[in-house]
Amino acid sequence: MKYAETFYCAIALLLMSSGVVVAENKEVFSKNTNVGNASGYCVSISRVDQKAFSDNKSVYYLPNIYLQGIIAATTAVPRPIKLHVVFYESSKNDSVQGCAGEKYRQKDKHFYNEFGAISMSDVP
Repeated sequence: MKYAETFYCAIALLLMSSGVVVAENKEVFSKNTNVGNASGYCVSISRVDQKAFSDNKSVYYLPNIYLQGIIAATTAVPRPIKLHVVFYESSKNDSVQGCAGEKYRQKDKHFYNEFGAISMSDVP
């Protein structure tokens, strides 16, 4: 009888731990995401945790009026919901890629800009 209290306590702990369920992580996406840019500025998209996406890119550059971008994600390397998005003016002197040129490397490139977004209910 002197071990009965320990035995009952152990049974109670086992029952409580068997009821613990791991919740599904809703903070990530495991499928590719289609993106587009019609803001009038260049856009760079990166992960907040500075890790690479599933296609080993660390930053996506979207020039203005570029409507066919895809942010890669897989179940092995899911994409977080929160991303670091930067709007900045394009570099007119950079003929290779205006959105990854001189203006992107400037310190004061971040700004807040209100723009309209289209939701799924707006599409017929």
